Amino acid sequence: MEKMILLNPGPVCTSDRVRSSLMKGDMCHRESEFSAILSNTRKKILQLLRQTEITRLQSLPAPALLHWKPVSALQ
Repeated sequence: MEKMILLNPGPVCTSDRVRSSLMKGDMCHRESEFSAILSNTRKKILQLLRQTEITRLQSLPAPALLHWKPVSALQ
């Protein structure tokens, strides 16, 4: 296998886990792996915010940012 070089700004102490993730190919938002990661992330955010199951997360596009907003299903 050809040796790959990571050309990110530095010097930075990057863990092996991060380096190995950066070497993987891109992931499409339509892939099942992406859906699983997104679902797991949403569950963790709800736990962090101490929200109930009737709350859903709504992603809102913004320049270079992704905002997460808890929205009550009872509104």
